[in-house]
Amino acid sequence: MYFSDKLSLFMKQRNVRIVDLAKLVDIKRPNVYKIVKGTRTLADKSYVKQFADALQLTNEETNELYTAYEIDKVGSYVYFRRKKVEDILKLSVYWDVNDNFFIEKGDSALDIQEYQYYQGKHAINSILSQLLTIEAKKDDSNIKMYCQPNKYLMNLIQYLGNINPKIQVTHIFGLDNSMSTTDNDYYNLDYLLNICPIIVSSLNYIPYYYRTSIPFTNHNTFFSNVIMTSEYVLLLTNDYQNAMLYNDKEIIDIYENLFSQYLKESQPLIQPMDFISYSSDLYNKQQLIYTTPCPTYVFTLDEIELVARNIHNDFYQKDQFVQYYYSIIQMQQQYLKNNQGNTYYYFTVQGLEYFCKTGYFHDLPQSLVDPLTVEETLEITRRWRDFVEEYPFVVMLDMPAFPANSTLTITFDNGQLLFTCINAKGIPISVKLNESSMYVAFDDYFHDIIDNHSFSKEESVKIIEEHIKKLEEKIV
Repeated sequence: MYFSDKLSLFMKQRNVRIVDLAKLVDIKRPNVYKIVKGTRTLADKSYVKQFADALQLTNEETNELYTAYEIDKVGSYVYFRRKKVEDILKLSVYWDVNDNFFIEKGDSALDIQEYQYYQGKHAINSILSQLLTIEAKKDDSNIKMYCQPNKYLMNLIQYLGNINPKIQVTHIFGLDNSMSTTDNDYYNLDYLLNICPIIVSSLNYIPYYYRTSIPFTNHNTFFSNVIMTSEYVLLLTNDYQNAMLYNDKEIIDIYENLFSQYLKESQPLIQPMDFISYSSDLYNKQQLIYTTPCPTYVFTLDEIELVARNIHNDFYQKDQFVQYYYSIIQMQQQYLKNNQGNTYYYFTVQGLEYFCKTGYFHDLPQSLVDPLTVEETLEITRRWRDFVEEYPFVVMLDMPAFPANSTLTITFDNGQLLFTCINAKGIPISVKLNESSMYVAFDDYFHDIIDNHSFSKEESVKIIEEHIKKLEEKIV
């Protein structure tokens, strides 16, 4: 039991006996004994504070005790999986930011006879950068990868999109379908985190996954990872410390055939979707989760001019997007009248505060729009209060892990997980995630938030009115 172990440790450090501890908490002595020995769990979370106060724990130690309680409550697997989902959400605001990526430089040209051996991280990263950069500069660049998505490789692919936005990357990798973990490491979610930046960068990147049935992925095989371009094949060990580079056409053809065979046995991890057609169907979904109040629910039709005015001219297909925005407003007004509780809309208290302070809402990236004025923000916030008060299916959540300035919207629809956002270039991105374990992880995480960290209607309206008062004071 995590809690009993942590509690026993703090007691030992402070030389406190069970009999002494029992006098300081509102729990019977026999039950305190069972809790310390790990044969009884706490009735509820409030008792954690009693133990923390009794032992005079520091803030850090108190947090450790709360964490131990949560682990015992839901189990270590679920707890750490939720933490991994939190990590993905925390980094969502940086998915398409690649400014600080450092490329290991190599020679400007490759000069090998039939093959070349490389060893060490620097040498491997250099040849990867050199090999893929050469391919990216071609008009018909095509990269095929049969390897696990490590962070350097994924950052490199994202970076190459700046050289050639039309680069095509087909990527096959393995996913763990078991419930086993090593050191609380959740591989499937780690891989999702590594590929998300490429997904939102609008590259022609298509990831495929398999389970463990493909022999080519045998981790005992020395060179079990393969990266191919139109001219070369690079074989790598799992630790990326050893590699063999070939430019022999016969070898390239062999691996091309193998890749095609394994591709047939794999499944697409994501399904790219047209943003406009996807969004037109978005309001028939079961649950939508975003950060700030969504202004399109409360905009009047004539306020589309406000959107057009605030969007910068370098926004991707600005005129088309403004027209799309106009149609969405019309569609939402109609759908809200007919929604009988089939769809729930969730926003965060952090997003509300962010919107009221900055005038930015989650639909659009800050780099491509101007904020609303204080007066405009006040008007939208007032309408949002009325909107929340009127509709029972609009709920405010407490989600500090979800960055308030993230443009990501997460949708759950009948067993499907969908991500939609506007990337830093203003390009709309919509993808459907097709892998069950990832869906289960996100679904469990958000149900926990909804069940345990949502505000009542009265609480929500009160908090919104507090922000309205602050905005009114700014104007005065």
